[in-house]
Amino acid sequence: GPFADADAALQHWATLVEVDPTHAYAIYQAREQFKARGEWTKALPLFAAERALGYRVGSGDVLRVNVWKREELSQPSLTVRPDGAISLPLMGEVPAAGRGVDEIAAELQQKLDKFYQDRPPVTVQVIEVRSYKVYVMGEVARAGELSPNHPVTVLQAISMAGGFTRFATSKHVVIVRRDARGERSIPFDYDAVLNQGQLQQNLVLQTGDTVLIP
Repeated sequence: GPFADADAALQHWATLVEVDPTHAYAIYQAREQFKARGEWTKALPLFAAERALGYRVGSGDVLRVNVWKREELSQPSLTVRPDGAISLPLMGEVPAAGRGVDEIAAELQQKLDKFYQDRPPVTVQVIEVRSYKVYVMGEVARAGELSPNHPVTVLQAISMAGGFTRFATSKHVVIVRRDARGERSIPFDYDAVLNQGQLQQNLVLQTGDTVLIP
């Protein structure tokens, strides 16, 4: 199958993550394959990749900034300030809150390119999540606010809220999201996800998202 050469597969998925966040389902598939075979060293990086997908950095989060072969510029631990910015040598102030790690890295790269002709690559990782909050409301055992230390999917949030009550209409779950595009409702059919494998519906929740279970 496509995962015969596990290392190549992992490399492939890792590349996809950096390029296109819509490949969450492909990453999930690869992770499940490795997990089923007990290959945890290969599955674990994919868990991290999944968590990073769609996550927006917030104030208080801790980032790692790595500038290739430039240790004096790299920052192993950098907390996002209350005003949402980070500050780095040479690169100065960069807004981080509300952005994905790839957006932050791209701006840092732009600033750095003015000083170095060889364009050393910049990578940004979230190493600690402190700003992340989601809400699960309606027909679950423990409705309310969740503050996990890493981004979670819709299924994980429902599970953390104690699962559905017997009155829940699991086909008509709705995710309410407020972001730069305004407020919108994203339908989530729990039955289709579980029984028909429509895992692309199982989004990574953004901070502030509310999962409503009728």
